[in-house]
Amino acid sequence: MKYIQLSKEFYKDKENYERLYLERYQGESTLHIPISVNGNEAFITYPVEVIQLITNIYKADKLLNRRIYALPGIALEQFTKKCLIDEIKLSNDIEGVYSTRKEISEMLKPEAKERYRKRLFGLVQKYYMLSQEEEIRIDSCKDIRDIYNDLVLQEVVQEDKRNEPDGVFFRKSGVSVQGSDLRIIHNGVNPEEKIISYMDECLKLIHDDNINNLVTIAAIHYFIGYIHPFYDGNGRLDRFISSYLLSKELHPLVGYSLSYTIKKQINMYYKAFKMTNDKKNKGDITPFVIIFLGFIQQAVDNLNTVLANKIEQMQFYHKGILKAVKEEKTRDVLYILMQNSLFGEEGLTVEDIAKILEVSVPTVRNYMNHIGNEMLKVSKIGHRNAYDINFEYFAD
Repeated sequence: MKYIQLSKEFYKDKENYERLYLERYQGESTLHIPISVNGNEAFITYPVEVIQLITNIYKADKLLNRRIYALPGIALEQFTKKCLIDEIKLSNDIEGVYSTRKEISEMLKPEAKERYRKRLFGLVQKYYMLSQEEEIRIDSCKDIRDIYNDLVLQEVVQEDKRNEPDGVFFRKSGVSVQGSDLRIIHNGVNPEEKIISYMDECLKLIHDDNINNLVTIAAIHYFIGYIHPFYDGNGRLDRFISSYLLSKELHPLVGYSLSYTIKKQINMYYKAFKMTNDKKNKGDITPFVIIFLGFIQQAVDNLNTVLANKIEQMQFYHKGILKAVKEEKTRDVLYILMQNSLFGEEGLTVEDIAKILEVSVPTVRNYMNHIGNEMLKVSKIGHRNAYDINFEYFAD
């Protein structure tokens, strides 16, 4: 049964519209949230669609964990890095912030902290914390401001100093969200006292045992977008918080795949906010929750599909390596290169291979001398050669 959107029912059957609203608002399992959405108290119900989506997501996540468990170390490490770069790049793309995969990749390297003090660095390092499964406090307005400062403040101020937060935690003045035609489609909550009050209520959901964690993530994503606590950078902040919470509830790779899914469904993403904000929707957040849970399911399903294909290819090419090469150490190098080429972003240098095998660089060079040129593809990382496997050679 498709969940009926109240704002649509208003035009179809006014009498049923009022009955449906009261039925939902007064429902035994309805969750009431003391945040006003265009004059109506926000609430969430648990229709069949929500229950089914939650079930599907946990089931798909269980399958994803099994697939990831089967991955060898290099494959998992490189695939995680690739997903992380995708998430940062696409979150920026959604906001029209220019970034390249190469610069993001460079900022993710361990030595980056000593080399970078530039745009995007805070954003990249914050996402890197997710990959390291570090704990990030999201319990108070101060925590949200601290995340914002680390994530986007430097870039927001560089772009326009007028957008620097000027309140205790957030903004003092009003702010409007414009559509592609420059029309105002939403006014953020104002004044700051109300922003603080609403954000406090929003964050309480994280510790509410009466609400499923996936529903909590969807609701928080909506409320941050609705409240719009800062002048600029809200979208990137919102997606980062959702990614972090998802990485705690499901396999962390799901948290690194949210922006990819949203970017593919960007019109539906904006539509979900618009229809939930509609005054005639009377504070019913459930339609947004359903759509956002759908995004999460798509993210998990897409990861499962990609990994199933990658694992099948890995097994195929591993057999090809075993068939074509007899020397064990040479096989080891080719197996590493094969994993990296299938799951990674760029080729491996001799130094990278030496680190992985825990041997010296001269030892790796000796191994490489036993590998025919036709088995490899060579590119450049700076002044150094980087190696990928030539899949065509091992396809026969």
